[in-house]
This record gives sequence, structure tokens and C-alpha cells, in this order.
Amino acid sequence: MSSSPQGAGRDRAIDALRGIAILCMIADHTAHGSHILTLLHLPNYLQGSSGFVLMAGFALGMVSLRRAGKLGWSGAYRKVLTRAFQIYLIHVFLVLVMSDIGLATGNIRSVPTAHITFSQLIADILTLRWLPTYMDILPMYVILLLFTPLALECFRRGKSWLVFLVSFPLYAALQLDPSVDNFEWMRPNMGLGFGLWGWQLIFFLGLAAGYSRVDRTLKSSSRLRNVALSLSLVVVIGSIVLARIQAGDVGGFRLLSPEMEQALVRKDNHAPLRTLSIVAGAIVFYLAITALNDRGKLQTALAFLEVCGRSSLFVFIGHFAFVALRFAIGAKHWPPIAQDVWCIFVVSCLYAVTRWHAPILGKMRSWFASIRPISGSSPALNS
Repeated sequence: MSSSPQGAGRDRAIDALRGIAILCMIADHTAHGSHILTLLHLPNYLQGSSGFVLMAGFALGMVSLRRAGKLGWSGAYRKVLTRAFQIYLIHVFLVLVMSDIGLATGNIRSVPTAHITFSQLIADILTLRWLPTYMDILPMYVILLLFTPLALECFRRGKSWLVFLVSFPLYAALQLDPSVDNFEWMRPNMGLGFGLWGWQLIFFLGLAAGYSRVDRTLKSSSRLRNVALSLSLVVVIGSIVLARIQAGDVGGFRLLSPEMEQALVRKDNHAPLRTLSIVAGAIVFYLAITALNDRGKLQTALAFLEVCGRSSLFVFIGHFAFVALRFAIGAKHWPPIAQDVWCIFVVSCLYAVTRWHAPILGKMRSWFASIRPISGSSPALNS
């Protein structure tokens, strides 16, 4: 059975992986406190947000390689920069909307200070200095995309080491001193959410893997696939066990000091174990999804995840409508079971729009095109 049944050159497992990551993020943003979110984040080190950053880099590296074959590398770079500009415009629009909703409901961080002028607020939004609740993610992608053409140029010239000569020291500096991620020019700083210096390593690792088409290598070499799967399973299982020990699920025994435990689970201070777990988890899930697809198993579930993954940007942007609605109706105070129902409702709506918006819009265009203005006389009579 083909691993990319719905599009030439597409890999269902990659899209499904992106779908898993985006659904984890949606649950975190729209149903915090639900049983579903608890189950999704039991591994702790395998958070969907980290996986989404990794897979975003992987997909971009893979797509850019294909675009370069059609448009040349200059054309591929223009596509990347165009996407960065599109995301920037989307971010500005969403910030304006979320700020207005925050002012109306009082539940979303809406303005940086009570004394800021309107012109200062607009300037801060345009320069990515003002980031309301959950709005620190898209700016990070804008920044990473701006550096992507430079990284791809290094990859294609055989100088990948230059990218990681910069990336790894930045990552290490964050582990030694978390204040490195404190962007003074941002208000509030991006370090309160997505830590740019930590996340850039995951993104560029994914970019390099996508450019090198690691997925094809894993499929073509059974020996390498078995070794990668074995090592990755050890890392994933070990990280899950460690996470549950830290959470107190196996009694009061602790492997690390409280300070180290706090450092390992901080969202803006990615420790090496979390980065290693994300990469290992991606390999395990990719091979598992590929095996299920090749055997024709769980096709409905895989198709669902594939749709979400193929339209991950659209789904991510669309989920902000439910984030705003959640604040407006006070859903964040609902009991866990109600949060579960809300999460299912949100995902169902986003999936329905993602899955069927194209044919619906097509039918609407056909319907409008079929409408003709009523004239005083018909063409038949005039003839």
C-alpha cells in the first residue's frame, strides 16, 4: 500500500506526525485542565509543541528541496520569505483581534501598560514587541523562516557544520543561562513562551533532516531503520519513565534535585533530554505510522491526522477563534469532563472546516457563477 495515497510525493506518516503535534497544541490552548490534555502530555518530554517545531523544519527542508528542482534555489528562497511575510501579516491581524477581545472580556492579556498611547501600541505590534496570550508562537516562526534561506544555502554547499556551529552554542548558552532568551526589545519577552534560542536548534535539526530526506534513508535501509528504532525506543521509554518519576507517580523517589527537575520541565529552557526525546519520538512515531499505513491498519485515524497535518498552519490559525471564545464564555473554569467535550468540539469543527472547505467553496463559486442578472428581454427573443 502506498505511503502517500493522496498526493504524489507526499508521505502520510509525515503529515500524520504533524497532525499529532498540532492536536496536542490545540488541546493545550483550548482545553487546559481536560483529561485529554493530561493523557496527551503524560510523557512530559514529548510535548506536541516541540514536535511541531521539529516537523515544521523537516517539512520546510523537504518542500524547499522539491521547489528548488522546479524554480531554482532563488525561487525556493523567495517562497520561504513570502511565507514569512504572510505569517507576519497573519500575526499582526490576530494580535489586533486578540487585543480587542482582551479589552472586551478582561481575560486575555490585552495591552502592555495602562498608559501606552495608541500609536505606541501599533508600533509595538508591527515590531513584534507586543504579544498577547498565545501570540508568541508565530513571531518565532517569522524569525526562523527569515534565517532559513541562509541555512539552506549552507546545506546545499556542503557546509551544514556552519549552521550548527552557531546553533549549538546558542542552545548551550540557554542551558547555562536562561536569561539569554530574555529579549529586551520584546514586551512581554518571547522567553515566557517559546524560547527562541532553544527552539531554533530543534527547527534547524528538522530542516537538515528534511533537506537530507532522512525519511527515505530510513525506508531504504532496513539495518539503519532497525538501529534507529532501537535507540529511539530506549530514549523515549527512558524519558517517559523519568518524567513519571519526577511527577511522583512511582512514590517519593527522586533521581534529580528539585532545581534540576524544574529546569528539565521549563517550557522556555529546553534541556538536552527533551530535545533528544523529541527527535527520538519523531523517529519512533514515523516508523510506527508508516508500518500501520503499509499494513492498512487504522486508516480512518491516519486519514484524520493526515488532514490536520497537511493544513497545520490553517488549523493553528483557526484555533485562535476557539481560544478567544473560550475566554469569552469562561470555558477555562469548566470542570475536566466539560473541558473534554469542549476539546472534542473544537477539534471536530477545525477538522470539518479543513476537510470540506475546499469543495464547499468550489460549489459556492459555481453557484455564484451560474447566477445571471435578469434583463428586460431574453437572448432568444432578441434573436
